[in-house]
Amino acid sequence: MTTEAEFVQTRCPAQIIVYLKGLAMLRYGTLVRMNDDMLRKFLLSQPWAAEPPLSWRTPRSAQTNAGRDAPAQTGWKTFNMQMSPDLKQEIAQKCDELEVSMSTFCYTAIFWWCKYIFPPQK
Repeated sequence: MTTEAEFVQTRCPAQIIVYLKGLAMLRYGTLVRMNDDMLRKFLLSQPWAAEPPLSWRTPRSAQTNAGRDAPAQTGWKTFNMQMSPDLKQEIAQKCDELEVSMSTFCYTAIFWWCKYIFPPQK
């Protein structure tokens, strides 16, 4: 991986961000290394093409206007997934091919990683 890191902005529940950061430190040393491994394995595994396919997960907004008062927080936070420029380009091409946003692609990869690859221990 090159020293220059780029990022894709997505949103996740705050608890998932805390879990990802802890998992990254324990298993990979850095979040960037874990993101790289996660996204490369997601691209290689192609769970969206499996039978049954993994559904695309669309990130939610950080705020909701459900009430009459000021916007309420949903618990979803912005999460910048750092990665190498070559990986970002590969993901951009795959997103064009699959007709999904990079934010949706990255959040679905996070969902897949946390649910199927490294689920939290109860």
